[in-house]
Amino acid sequence: MLSRIEKDELGEMKVPLYAYYGIRSLRNKENFAVTKMNIYKQIIKSLAIVKKACALSNYDAGYLTEEKTKAIAAACDEVINGRFYNQFITDAVQGGSCTAFNINMNEVLSNRATEIMGGELGKYDLVTLEDVNLFQSSNDVVPTAAKHSMIVIGKGLIVEAKKLLKSLQDKSKKYNKVIKLGRNRLQDSLPISFGQLFDSMASTITRDINRINDSIEKLYTVNLGTGPIGVSYYSDDKYVDSILKRFNEFTGMEFAHPKNTIDESRNLDEFVELGNTLKLMAINLSKTATDIRLMASGPNCGFNEIKLPVYERLDGLNCAQTSQSVPEIVNQVCFLIIGKETSITLAAEHGEMEVNAFASIVYSLIFDCLEYLRRALRLLREYCIEGMIINEEACKKSIMESDGIIVALLKKVDYQTCIDILEEKVKTGKSIKEVCLDMKIMSEEKLDKLLTVENIKVK
Repeated sequence: MLSRIEKDELGEMKVPLYAYYGIRSLRNKENFAVTKMNIYKQIIKSLAIVKKACALSNYDAGYLTEEKTKAIAAACDEVINGRFYNQFITDAVQGGSCTAFNINMNEVLSNRATEIMGGELGKYDLVTLEDVNLFQSSNDVVPTAAKHSMIVIGKGLIVEAKKLLKSLQDKSKKYNKVIKLGRNRLQDSLPISFGQLFDSMASTITRDINRINDSIEKLYTVNLGTGPIGVSYYSDDKYVDSILKRFNEFTGMEFAHPKNTIDESRNLDEFVELGNTLKLMAINLSKTATDIRLMASGPNCGFNEIKLPVYERLDGLNCAQTSQSVPEIVNQVCFLIIGKETSITLAAEHGEMEVNAFASIVYSLIFDCLEYLRRALRLLREYCIEGMIINEEACKKSIMESDGIIVALLKKVDYQTCIDILEEKVKTGKSIKEVCLDMKIMSEEKLDKLLTVENIKVK
């Protein structure tokens, strides 16, 4: 492989000749690539937007020439549009609050801007690393990029959650009058309609959507322009005033500085809150997947209340069974998310003084949670909910054979009498109908008319 020699404070290294990253990024990759987790493309794009806003703001303040500014902005645009993603080689988990990622971005932009101006890769002379990073710190530019990324990815999650919500609402309307047996600690309970069941699942999704939207809304406060610890000693108000206007212009969003920028730099609780809401959605989604698996159990000795779409053929003696792979995958994805949220919490708690050195794992895991949830929601909707069929005959049979059919008598028999009937049924082992005849509740003809699923009206 052709290479060039670059030097830094620690010595010199061979860097691939046509690489846009430099010696510092290469050192970070070779020394600290533990997880082999790639940096998310969205935060690469977001940081390039931040860098473009910084370059133009420095030009506004008179710190960069027009030629340098145009070259840096052009390089940023190329990264924003998807070029050079393979040039970001540092591990997603880093020390120093994402210093390596910021360095990697500076090297790529400096090299590309230098090339645009007619220079050579690796020289860093026409556009220096300091030009690209002027009045910036990894502690203000990267958190800002992370928040913008989470807002963008979070919107995609909300869109997918709303699609699942709509699917559940459609099922609720379609099967509103179909009755099934409810369960209490996996024991037979009272009847419930599928309309009520799907509506309750939709209600849960709605609550999750609202919580996530509320936590995303808090990400619109950023410490951009306030330096490494939230106190801007090295830039004037002209730069700071310009930078948010530029950033908002490029993103089409309304970011603002918080009342206390030092607090914003010291703490990551806004990220923890988002992570927690994602964990809550995962918990609820896993519960839904588990309930679907139970309702689909059988077909001969389980609940057998629903039939799931068939997307794979099982092997051996299980070949006649219907696969439950989709809800099982959703369960496992949710387990992952719940575990990742614990790491997010610990990383935020372990920050010291003015800077949290563990921010990189927080950002990376939140991106994971957002993406995993979005895919799990889509998988459950497309491959489970939308093609689900209700086994109405099996549901009717289970109610008729259970104590739940007693509610059909509530129109004509008082509540206490119904309890007495059930207690006598347990003692004697007789059916509800037989007990009613023994107790002379009503005639057999009237009982036959009342003890039907059609007479059960759930509200």
